[in-house]
Parts: sequence; C-alpha cells; structure tokens
Amino acid sequence: MVDVEGNFADLSFEDKEEEEEEEEVVQLALERLDLGASFENSFVGSFFTSSVVNFQSIRAMLANVWHLIRGISISDLNKGRFLFQLYHKVDTARIEAGSPWNFNSYFLVMCRLKDGDDPKIVPLFNVDFWVLVQDLPHGFMSELVAK
Repeated sequence: MVDVEGNFADLSFEDKEEEEEEEEVVQLALERLDLGASFENSFVGSFFTSSVVNFQSIRAMLANVWHLIRGISISDLNKGRFLFQLYHKVDTARIEAGSPWNFNSYFLVMCRLKDGDDPKIVPLFNVDFWVLVQDLPHGFMSELVAK
C-alpha cells in the first residue's frame, strides 16, 4: 500500500522562499466610479391636470402614438412625474420637435434632461408654442413687434 500521509507530509501552501523575504505591500489608488444614470436621450414630464392619470394607459398610448425606432421606457417617479427614456437620438429629436404633447386632453409638460440632472427636481414650467396669427397687417410683421 502507498503511504499517502507520508507523501504529503512536506506539502505546504506557503512557499519557503516567500517566508524568508519581507512581505511587500502594494497600495492601489482608489478611483471614484460615477454610477449615476445617463440621461442622454431622456425627458422628465408631468401632466398638467388635477386628476389622476392612469400610468399603464400613458405607457401604451404614447409608445403607440410616437412610433419609436428603438422603443421607450416610461417610469413613474411619483408626485405626478414620469421619466421617458428613449433609445435612439432620432426618436429624441422627433419627440422634442413635436412638442407640446397631450394625452386624453391632459397637457404634458416635458423637459429634456442633461447628465447630472435630477429628474425629481427639474423645474417643469416652460413650454414652447407655435402661434399662428392670421390677418396681421404688414406693418406688424417684424421681429421687434413679435417680442
């Protein structure tokens, strides 16, 4: 029979040469990782209404109306705010150019997010409108009068 204990009696997990050398410590510099979300193609929005808006209906209807190339994720941020995350820059440009939007006669106020913005505190009170004025006399068709 083979003496298994005898064959492994001198076996050690530590290398004898390492025991004789001094232990060398290497300290690595810590890098701060920014784990924040990227809002490159994102909007935050709120519906201008005092009634409750059905979140599931919003999600289904807006995704259907906007006909997006790569889809959308809509998250409820509470307190009437919603985060709209788009996955293609063409979709983002089309939604931004087509605003203002509404849903079931509720006006949707939206703001495009930049990296570093907190979607829960971004102010939502500016909306761009196109206004068509008909029968305006020629003397009033200037940029100065428009301002």
